Amino acid sequence: LGKLVPFEATDEALLDAHLNLNVKAPYLLTQGLLGALAASKGCVINISSYFANRMLVGRTTTAYSITKGALNSFTKSLAFEVGKLGIRVNAIAPGSVLTPQFERNLSALSPQGREAFEQMVQNIYPLGKIGSAQDIGEAAVFLASDAAKWVSGAIFAIDGGLTTN
Repeated sequence: LGKLVPFEATDEALLDAHLNLNVKAPYLLTQGLLGALAASKGCVINISSYFANRMLVGRTTTAYSITKGALNSFTKSLAFEVGKLGIRVNAIAPGSVLTPQFERNLSALSPQGREAFEQMVQNIYPLGKIGSAQDIGEAAVFLASDAAKWVSGAIFAIDGGLTTN
């Protein structure tokens, strides 16, 4: 859930929706799977966001941002707690990703709005483009693989360099 509403206009229901989806659901799901994760020496990969650490002009994200910050904290503290069980816990913090919903949002922009968005991407993303679902999937495959067997408690910025500036 990434409904971007100004702080003063965010009601308790919207805050609860963000907290339930972005904090409570991963917490309870992981808790419910803990036995299976320990038995298989599995891994947890949370999906965070650059909004946990970086704000953008014109993007009102307080409710969303606090939940992604909480998810990062959960990732690190859980990695510390369950490492002794052989479970690795990491998170991916994507930048903007071209998804069907993202494409719908872009298509709803006026031609001037679309041009402004494309200019913003050129200005704030060092790689000059937004990501794809495949970019995020490949990072997840790495984190789930033996190539990452000594990686735990990390928050991976998969964001085209967005959080470098």
